[in-house]
Amino acid sequence: MAIINYLPHLKKLFLNSNLLKTLTNNITFPNNFHLKLSLNPFECDCRIRWLRNALNRLEYPIYHDEPQCEMPKALSDKKILTLRDEQFVCGPIISKPDLTSLIATTGEIATLRCDVRFFNFNNRHKLFIFF
Repeated sequence: MAIINYLPHLKKLFLNSNLLKTLTNNITFPNNFHLKLSLNPFECDCRIRWLRNALNRLEYPIYHDEPQCEMPKALSDKKILTLRDEQFVCGPIISKPDLTSLIATTGEIATLRCDVRFFNFNNRHKLFIFF
């Protein structure tokens, strides 16, 4: 249980500018709770999806300052509240450069990190994806 749950009279929590990358998902925000989370380098992956859901709940009138993602690069500077569930992705970290296949079962999420490069050869456009 998070320490905030042991403080029933707490009405305001300012965590802005604290270099937070993620928050635990066992926090219950009381009604009329004032929460500030801006200017933190949040990594918007599956571990922080719950926060977007908590901030969007009508039964929790949380007053916040619209925290943003720093990572992954594709979500950099996007407001957490504007993201869809499928954008909060976690997956296995593939550390073997010689890995040639990855098997995932239904319901599992796999994240592959790659570089995408666009080249122009003799006025013909080519797209290369490197894993």
